[in-house]
Amino acid sequence: MDSNSAPAPPQQRQKQKPQKATEPMPKLGMHRVEPRPVAPHPPSPPRRPILWREAPKLWRDEKPPKKKKKKENEAAAISAREMAGAKINQKELVHFIQFLLCQLRWQAGKIVDGNFEAFDAEMRRIDTMSDDVASCSQLMAKFLDGPAAGDRWVPWHTVTCEMELFLMTKLRTASDLNEKEKFVLATAFSGSRWCPLFQSVVYPYFSRALDTEHTYEGAERRGARILDPDTAFVEGGELYEKVVAWRDRGFKLHTKAFNSYPQRGEGGERYPAYICRRMAHFAKIGLAAWPSVSSGRCSMRSLDALYRGFDRIGPTMSKVLLVTNHLWRPELRILDESCEVGDGADEAFNYLFGARGGGDSVRKRRLKVLFDHLASQDVEPRLAPMAAWVAARTRARFPSVPAGAISDALTIYDLQVQLCEWRKFRKRIDKKRTIARGVVL
Repeated sequence: MDSNSAPAPPQQRQKQKPQKATEPMPKLGMHRVEPRPVAPHPPSPPRRPILWREAPKLWRDEKPPKKKKKKENEAAAISAREMAGAKINQKELVHFIQFLLCQLRWQAGKIVDGNFEAFDAEMRRIDTMSDDVASCSQLMAKFLDGPAAGDRWVPWHTVTCEMELFLMTKLRTASDLNEKEKFVLATAFSGSRWCPLFQSVVYPYFSRALDTEHTYEGAERRGARILDPDTAFVEGGELYEKVVAWRDRGFKLHTKAFNSYPQRGEGGERYPAYICRRMAHFAKIGLAAWPSVSSGRCSMRSLDALYRGFDRIGPTMSKVLLVTNHLWRPELRILDESCEVGDGADEAFNYLFGARGGGDSVRKRRLKVLFDHLASQDVEPRLAPMAAWVAARTRARFPSVPAGAISDALTIYDLQVQLCEWRKFRKRIDKKRTIARGVVL
């Protein structure tokens, strides 16, 4: 064997050709498939009418998951530590108090007196250097033409806002309605909270005294109709047809101060039926609350629990109902110690405390800390005397409003509402905090 001969090259692996199927593939459609028998199901129950989109069950209706409970406990613990050494941002607080003075001035000028001369004169009497509040006119005009336009503005005294003042001066003075009927109608108002609709269409159906334009025929007493809300607001009924006609004339059916969320398919031509069901729903809430309110055996906590037991009533809507209850019956002192805090105040707390969220109890605690701070600290010497001065003139201007609903000093429920108003002003009008004590713009 020759040692110099080269080794044989390695044998290359050859590609294998795909083997042909030994059996032909079955042709589609050539084989018959026998249907399997299906067990019959009982017919589904008819769908119940829904006011708006269904929401998942609240955690109070079922046992919450451990993880969620742990987070809530942690939030409460954090809030307790936060409130124990709460530090309020002083720049934000100064801006907030200056806004409160502006709210007092515009309540006196736009609602009570019709001009600002008396308020400005009283301010100069208390403090000669008071032009800083009057110089905010341009910003306040922008505020009242924008995020606080129309019924979206709540002045210093909550009872002087367009919605509450309408209830006090129109519904409360109806001579042919008893107290129960007035209370239920005031609660039904929250189904729309659009004053023109109630003044022209809804309340005349229940009161001849309020039917000044003779919208409905008949001389019989009408107030008892509200005690049967399903019949009064039934689709196809007399009131429903008037609501449809009102909408067809191009008028609104619901306030823009907050949103309503109709169920899919309840918009457009079905929207009047949705609004009528909402009003009937809130009338039932009023009927449920009347026994405890009329007897005087009620508190903020008991009424809040009752309201939230109804479909889609959360903290914000419960607060709206509670404020109306308190203003309607101030002698019950429903909101003297505490108040439900709506979601709108959360961002205001973030400005003042640098913290937000945490749930209802945390928001209430922050509100109480702020209220106590304003009550104990003389942060603005002009605020207390001007608040008392505006309150006296407001009571004289609106004698039908209970005197207890117009407080001389800042109340905790007025503070809660003013936080929501200031949040709109701070976020959308005066982002750079240009207004402050002693600053003339």
